[in-house]
Amino acid sequence: MNTVKIPAFVFIQDYQGEILVIETEAGRKIKVTPDHPLLVATADGFGRWIPAKELRVGDMIAVIRRIDYQSSRIDLPLGKAIDTLRKNFAKVLTYSDYVQLREKISKSGFQSLNDKELNLVRVFCRLSYSKIAKLTGIGTTTVWKFFRGETSYGRELIIEVLKRAFPKDIERNRLFVLLENGSIDTFKYPESVTEEVVKWISFVLSEGHIQSSRVKRGVVDFISVSQSKNGKLLREFLEISKQLFGIELTQKNERDWNINSRAFCTFVSVYLDLQPCSREKRKIMPRWILNLDKDLMRTFLRWFISLDAEIGTQIALAQASRDVIDKISFMLLRFGIFPCLGEQRKYASNTPERKRETYHLLYIHGKENLKKFYEKIGLERDPPLKFRTKLETKSSGDHLFKFLIDLKYLSEIPKSLNMSWDIFEERYGNIYEVARRTGKITLNAANKLYELLKEDCREFGVKNLRVLDYLEKIRDSDILYLRIRKIQRVSYKGKLIDFTVPNLQNFIGGRGGIVLHNTLTAFIGIISELLSMARKGELEDFVYAIYVSPLRALDNDIYRNLKVPLEEIRELAKKKGIELPEIRHAVRTGDTSTSERQKMLRKPPHILITTPETLAITLVAPKFREKFRSLRWVIVDEIHSLVESKRGVHLSLSLERLEHLVGRPFVRIGLSATINPLEEVAKFLVGYKDGKPRYCLIVDTTYAKKMDLHVMAPVPDLIYTPFGVINEEMYKYLCELIRKHRTTLIFTNTRSGAERVAFRLRQLLPLYVEEIEKDDVAAHHGSLSRTVRHDVEEKLKSGELRAIVSSTSLELGIDIGYIDLVVQLGSPKSVTRAIQRVGRAGHRLGEVSKGVFICSDRDDAVEVAIMLKEAMSGHLDRAHMPRNALDVLAQHIAGMAIEQKWNVEEAYELVRRAYPYKDLDRKDFERVLRYLSGAYSQMEMYKVYGKIWYDPDEGVFGRRGKLARAIYSQNVGTIPDEVRVRVRTLGGKKLGSIEEEFLERLMPGDRFVLGGKVYEFVKTVRGFTAVVMP
Repeated sequence: MNTVKIPAFVFIQDYQGEILVIETEAGRKIKVTPDHPLLVATADGFGRWIPAKELRVGDMIAVIRRIDYQSSRIDLPLGKAIDTLRKNFAKVLTYSDYVQLREKISKSGFQSLNDKELNLVRVFCRLSYSKIAKLTGIGTTTVWKFFRGETSYGRELIIEVLKRAFPKDIERNRLFVLLENGSIDTFKYPESVTEEVVKWISFVLSEGHIQSSRVKRGVVDFISVSQSKNGKLLREFLEISKQLFGIELTQKNERDWNINSRAFCTFVSVYLDLQPCSREKRKIMPRWILNLDKDLMRTFLRWFISLDAEIGTQIALAQASRDVIDKISFMLLRFGIFPCLGEQRKYASNTPERKRETYHLLYIHGKENLKKFYEKIGLERDPPLKFRTKLETKSSGDHLFKFLIDLKYLSEIPKSLNMSWDIFEERYGNIYEVARRTGKITLNAANKLYELLKEDCREFGVKNLRVLDYLEKIRDSDILYLRIRKIQRVSYKGKLIDFTVPNLQNFIGGRGGIVLHNTLTAFIGIISELLSMARKGELEDFVYAIYVSPLRALDNDIYRNLKVPLEEIRELAKKKGIELPEIRHAVRTGDTSTSERQKMLRKPPHILITTPETLAITLVAPKFREKFRSLRWVIVDEIHSLVESKRGVHLSLSLERLEHLVGRPFVRIGLSATINPLEEVAKFLVGYKDGKPRYCLIVDTTYAKKMDLHVMAPVPDLIYTPFGVINEEMYKYLCELIRKHRTTLIFTNTRSGAERVAFRLRQLLPLYVEEIEKDDVAAHHGSLSRTVRHDVEEKLKSGELRAIVSSTSLELGIDIGYIDLVVQLGSPKSVTRAIQRVGRAGHRLGEVSKGVFICSDRDDAVEVAIMLKEAMSGHLDRAHMPRNALDVLAQHIAGMAIEQKWNVEEAYELVRRAYPYKDLDRKDFERVLRYLSGAYSQMEMYKVYGKIWYDPDEGVFGRRGKLARAIYSQNVGTIPDEVRVRVRTLGGKKLGSIEEEFLERLMPGDRFVLGGKVYEFVKTVRGFTAVVMP
């Protein structure tokens, strides 16, 4: 199971009805609505999603067994903590205040300072009024009045004292706080989270009490800690307090110590997110602790449990705070340690009165669990004898982890190993008998069975055994199944939180980490409206929504992400006795077969997913265009990639023609993460009407995406190093980057470059990295067939690939799974493209996008360095859209002529509604009409003939000839034409295409690379197709 951090949709709505409270063994608990699906164990080991209302006591549901997630950067809120001090105390001084004061003294001397500035000097000197009075012989009251500006008596003496005491420098991380009574507090703060910080906060959370002020809100009066059993950790805590913060604790008695500085306690409560606690308000563990890296988290757990847990044959932790227990539980799961949870009512030990309170419990028991804890986390005290004895004894019969198992797996063992039943019973009898009686196998038994089978398989030469595959699944699984102990059905009225993770990932929730399933995903608003229409019987055979994207890969991705939720919605409605018509969605691009297009004509999709070129073609399809009459929404994805090219100009005219066809406005939605300027792109999307931009709502969700960018050269000297050496070193560096990361996406600037790099990496990676095979690397670009591209995309999303090499086809917003590194070979040629490509890594909310740019010559190095500087500054390339493109206009006039007979004035007004043509000159428009009508007879020598008829006197034009539609459909678009030769295998599998010029050089037996794989050319057959074999 891959764990990634991604954004999610959270919907909060009013709810009144039944909810289910489900409790399992080991203290796991979840509250869900009756229809929410949970994963239930099945004998084949895969599990099945079942609505909560169908569950029964005794069913086994999936919970998380371990969860290894990536650590996040921790930024402590220094500004917020200082602001809190300034709000509640007289004066707060930082290092910058000290530098400013020191510079003024250096320039003008102490005599130039006024009373307030001299008081600041006093603060930095850490001199109290009484101390200055003692050093000068002046009365304390007079000194107090002097610094208040009420007297100048003794000024020279006081300045002399301050001059001698003023420090030459102070620590940059030290704060000085002036209290209302003139006293001074000073302390240091750690600038980042270190091991000492983690130890200190672990001690405070375990043994401390943070007391908020009853007089002044936002102020913390004191922090007290209490410890008598572990003197070693107490002494280390006191030393850390002194070294890290510069504070001394006051000892109250043998076991209790106090931090009495209100300024420090207030600061640290905000800076380290230590919330005050009381009998009514339990401890809350700071959220950032869950983002610690593993080493620091290990230190935190080791200290906390050593201080607060009872350790014997098990480790037991009891806390009044459920939050602390829940977070400790998740931290332990990160190390693969599975804790049990519980509750207990008992008398509080820290209150004088006898009062029963609820305590939340966490247990770590079982030899394997305890052993894992001791090896991976450890203790900060000598483990007691009972604990050591438990680790050394044989595993007991305490088997919490159980899995359903199909007996046929075990029954096939004697036959597969050619073993008699007597020998089978002798070696496997105990395990088999328990499994036969219960239908379950414990994890300990599964481990024992696995080792026995591996041993027997080696002895008998057996390679494939189904039960081994199942046992491996159990041993390596990140989830396990626990029996439901209790199901409560309760009435609930209040807020309901609907948590939805995009792209159909599952998630964990509840107490202890129960595996949960999505209920909905993208297109929420449109799907909701279509469902409403369906229930009212208003959903007819029309296209209601069009999704336009610049890449076919994006289209296919959207199709996949819509398919599952639409099917699940119908299934849920059916269970409630509601028959909903199917909400159809389909992809229509150049890859779509004729049979599929015919199906769409008979049963049109309610949501059509397409490209700009295919949309233009469907506008002249006489039957299919009628399906657009009820259109309500058009979504243009990755709009930034269209705005700057003639493809965008082409689309803008198609949208205006579409609106003319529909006969009324529809909602236009543009999506992009890298747009500049927003206002211009908005005008491009919505167009003009009556000379003014149509209304557009701009939703700017721009945020500072964290990026980790590097410019690298394969060798130290790019000038005198031979190209062959540079090239070889580049591939070695690439192999090293791929080895260090889970999935690496490599961008080149050409398709041929992508093929070359993929092929070389498939050769080198298995040699440099043992765990990587050649099939773990793939190429992806537009010249590959639809089947090959889809196969690569699916492998990438499922995490099967370690590296993928692409030209531009994976640049935009296709959901390509988790990628932790993007490598760009050479310059991407624009800041926006650089950000877009690097953004494919860490493509989740809150994660860092990591990119490495490898430059093999000086020009690229300089260009990339400047681009990355602009990218880190948040500057995007300004979009420059083509205006009044007459070649694109000619195409659309030809298409419009096919649709109907047009009045020139009406057509001219329609064209000018498209933003790129808002300033189109009428004369230019008429020249294009004359050109298309063949009015320029001299063009016939270039075989340019009329495509439309045009009557300038009547001011009308229309189609000419029966072949007008065919000519238009075959020549539509602005992507330059290339003569492509289809490539297929001897078995008929389509692989992609190559250039005609390349085919001309091929002879039978020649080998070439396509999709990163080597193929041998066999022959050319009719239909301009090259036949190859692997």
